Amino acid sequence: MAVTSFSINSARSQVVDFTSPFFSTSLGIMVRTRDTASPIGAFMWPLHWSMWVGVFAALHLTALFLTLYEWRSPYGLTPRGRNRGTVFSYSSALNLCYAILFGRTVSSKTPKCPTGRFLMNLWAIFCLLVLSSYTANLAAVMVGDKTFEELSGIHDPKLHHPSQGFRFGTVWESSAEAYIKASFPEMHAHMRRHSAPTTPHGVAMLTSDPPKLNAFIMDKSLLDYEVSIDADCKLLTVGKPFAIEGYGIGLPQNSPLTSNLSEFISRYKSSGFIDLLHDKWYKMVPCGKRVFAVTETLQMGVYHFSGLFVLLCLGLGSALLTSLGEHVFYRLVLPRIRRGNKLQYWLHTSQKIHRALNTGPPEGQQERAEQERSGPKDELPATDGAGRWRRVRRAVERERRVRFLLEPGEAGGDRPWLCSNGPGLQAELRELELRIEAARERLRSALLRRGELRALLGDGTRLRPLRLLHAAPAES
Repeated sequence: MAVTSFSINSARSQVVDFTSPFFSTSLGIMVRTRDTASPIGAFMWPLHWSMWVGVFAALHLTALFLTLYEWRSPYGLTPRGRNRGTVFSYSSALNLCYAILFGRTVSSKTPKCPTGRFLMNLWAIFCLLVLSSYTANLAAVMVGDKTFEELSGIHDPKLHHPSQGFRFGTVWESSAEAYIKASFPEMHAHMRRHSAPTTPHGVAMLTSDPPKLNAFIMDKSLLDYEVSIDADCKLLTVGKPFAIEGYGIGLPQNSPLTSNLSEFISRYKSSGFIDLLHDKWYKMVPCGKRVFAVTETLQMGVYHFSGLFVLLCLGLGSALLTSLGEHVFYRLVLPRIRRGNKLQYWLHTSQKIHRALNTGPPEGQQERAEQERSGPKDELPATDGAGRWRRVRRAVERERRVRFLLEPGEAGGDRPWLCSNGPGLQAELRELELRIEAARERLRSALLRRGELRALLGDGTRLRPLRLLHAAPAES
């Protein structure tokens, strides 16, 4: 009597008797998985390269439209809309779009017109959906992939036309080898030299380092059992099962026990005893160390984020280049634009550049030159030196107010404005005195009018404007 994984086929039935099959099975293919560490650019894998390009192209396009809408709106944060000390330029729009995309909480200018705010909210919704999709796919990519030979079944071209280095086999003189030899002679000729004497030996060839087999073909019930007891969870079955057959008990021909054993097998199958045995051996917890392996894999190390560290280092290098370019622009390009008296209006691009061009020279160098050229009236006593100059400069800066000119002719007349490249400190002082005198005249007229109105209304405090009016000339 032979009680084992004894497949019933026509060749064996000619020499031995089989009982009725007690278990149905088929042939299957088992492969080994390989853990692959995430490469440097793995943090970019959740999105296709075309999506990355599209996101940043949409960012710059949105910033451009935000700037256009803000400057065309009568309510925008611009000199034409509201003459404030700040304007919404293209650089402000870029800063806002990048802050929304990456969730920065730094201070940034926001558009004031309704159209710009509507577009800003649409961009925020777009960023929310993109970041949600990216985050959902990031964990699976950063943990690492398990790659394996994807075989669809016995008819897969990888088996019928194997590439160089691809090895697969089965057990010598087994029913699986007999089936492949009869059905696929060319495949059998290739796999014959890679077959193993037993199923455990074939599994060991598959799990060795480096592996001696890329695929192992055998009874699927045996392969499923090997997968369930694999402590490292490196094995799995792939493809569709083929060559369905059954296991039976082998007996000598014309044995009187054949019918009795077949009757017992039928009774066990009908009572569910065979199913209980199957559940006992096959429905155990797969991969005994699977919980620990998954825990170790989820603890992402530095190599998972190596691309981010490389990106940060590249960013530091780019920051140095940007700083160098900033100094080049500050020392070379900005003075040339000043001397050329062209391209003086930069509010739509950058408020910093516009202020640097229309408010004061860098580092006070040109101010000292203008002071020397202005003659004795602008010269400062040499007793205090640089400290006195810095105090005077700070006092002038406190009195200075930036005014953004839409057109050069809107200033009216030839009076110098504070933000223009014109006369020096004396001209600014005269301009301030004229403005103060005009403000006093307006205040005097307003106080007189208020006194008249209170007198008409019978207010007892009508003499107060007269006292203020007499006090104003005394101060001047």
